[in-house]
Amino acid sequence: MPSKLHPARRKALAEAWAPSTNDPIYIWGEKFIPLDRTSAAPGTPWRSATTPWVIKPLTWQDDPYVRDTTTVGPSQCAKTTPALVALYHRAKNIPGPILFITADLKKAKETSLDRILWVIRKCKELRSILSGNRFDEGMYSIRLETCTITVASAGSAMALEGTPYMAIYADEWRKWDKGLLQKLEKRTRNFPGQYKIWKFSTPDYVGSEGHASYLSGSMDEWFFSCMGCGKDIWLSPPKAFRALMRWDTNETTKPGGKWNLAEVSKTLRLECPECSHRHFDLPEVRAHILRGGYKSLNSIALPEKKSNRYNGLLVGKIKWIRIFEEFQEATEFMKRGYLDPLKVWATETMAEFFSEPEHCEIEISERPPSTYQFKDVSDEWADCRFFTVDVQAREFWGVVRDWKYSGDSRLVWAGNLLTWGEVVETAQKYKTWFTEKKVQPGEEKKIVIKRIEQSKLVFLDSGFDATRVYAKCCQFGFTALKGEDREYFVHHWNGKTLRRIYSEPTRGDPGIGTVTQGQRFAPLFLFSKPATEKILENLISGAGAPWGVAGDVPEFYWRQVRSWVEKEVTNKQTGATEKKWVQIYKQDHLRACERMQLVPAAMFAILAPEGITI
Repeated sequence: MPSKLHPARRKALAEAWAPSTNDPIYIWGEKFIPLDRTSAAPGTPWRSATTPWVIKPLTWQDDPYVRDTTTVGPSQCAKTTPALVALYHRAKNIPGPILFITADLKKAKETSLDRILWVIRKCKELRSILSGNRFDEGMYSIRLETCTITVASAGSAMALEGTPYMAIYADEWRKWDKGLLQKLEKRTRNFPGQYKIWKFSTPDYVGSEGHASYLSGSMDEWFFSCMGCGKDIWLSPPKAFRALMRWDTNETTKPGGKWNLAEVSKTLRLECPECSHRHFDLPEVRAHILRGGYKSLNSIALPEKKSNRYNGLLVGKIKWIRIFEEFQEATEFMKRGYLDPLKVWATETMAEFFSEPEHCEIEISERPPSTYQFKDVSDEWADCRFFTVDVQAREFWGVVRDWKYSGDSRLVWAGNLLTWGEVVETAQKYKTWFTEKKVQPGEEKKIVIKRIEQSKLVFLDSGFDATRVYAKCCQFGFTALKGEDREYFVHHWNGKTLRRIYSEPTRGDPGIGTVTQGQRFAPLFLFSKPATEKILENLISGAGAPWGVAGDVPEFYWRQVRSWVEKEVTNKQTGATEKKWVQIYKQDHLRACERMQLVPAAMFAILAPEGITI
């Protein structure tokens, strides 16, 4: 029986089901695919020459053994377009349902109308697979002769429920709700050995689902050969900008403490970690870097799982001086307690999964100068020694500091302890004491200095697991401290009312709520968190008495001590501007220990006995 199909429709079907081209996807894309309506030059041919980092992930889409690809890159730097090229190639050559899923409905609508449908209508190679029925060209569902392309939002309850897909393209997964990324593979189980999943996005946080997806893949990252020694340079190591980039800091590049970007750009360079060869932001250098390629950092990844990452240092349209400028601005905001600019710079420019401990570091130039090393510490130097301990669920952090009655102090030890036994051992090793000066009776009236060792000069933070802390204080003779969000505590002494940063002595009961309640008590003092924050900051900045830190103190000490900054915030109720302490680094235990040191310092009148005026 002769076919009743219209000749034009018969021709379209013949073209649509024509054998696949043997060209790699990226070559096919360069031959047939125009840039879409959202690009700077819509309708012009797509080219991979200026974005060579897209070639390898596109070849993975040709590889029959690769099932899952995760691509991580900077914002607006050729992540979505190559994935769409792969989508067009599949729609033309491999029948099967396709899902393109993005963060929200607005983005889904734009992708469907201004990108996918627009390109299919403009491209001769793809026009042939249009059904010819305008009702098949919906906003979120495009029915072609070869397949159906569904464009959905990750916010849709049904986006990843029920319908099976042979290919899924997942855009900007960093904005998706938790758990959705893990559902992708479940939607392809009807097509074992045939499905493809390509997830592409700027990164979010260390430990996220996207981060786990990247780490489980091949972890291909960009390398190029040094123009000096010829050895390979990894372009995206941890904290790549700090690790690779260098610039001069002097009166020319930073006059009056403000960066002169025109002068900085003359010295800004990428230095080889091996030979220190300087690579400046010049066309021939950028072209050389683009001639590099990917190397896999995960040799134990499954063959079917691939992942790749590249950063803004590779992308030609991003000048290195702009990355520097953004970095310096973000660093200044971080110092004032605003982390968002630093997160945006790290994730959207440097394509790094964000981690506060990794990214919110204090530069060496911000540390007060040191006049001693730990080996120079001597008991004879000081009048008092206190040991303060921050108690956590599975660990402890401690600080031992020597003090003079004049206000000077020196860090003796700072570090991490794992058990109560180590806390006690450290207390015994360093011994806590104070000195008394007495005038000896007689004609000469000699001054006698007596050192008095006391275990009660070991101070434990009781903010966590208070009853356990009280029990240890009773057992070893230690003293408990607890910070409160109040400016001061009132003391009554000799008919006077005084304001101090610590409370009058009170007691902590380790047996509270048990049959042993009221049988023994630990000495307990409350102290002002805001006051100690301000005093500590003054000491660190040099506004108070010399506050010593050994020059060979471990790196983690400064990161923790600088973990809080004071910033101005607007009171939502009154509209008034207020100052508030904001945490910028997750681990702040040693800062807590240093704040606790100020309590016994105030008790021994090393700080003013009535406390510091707030």
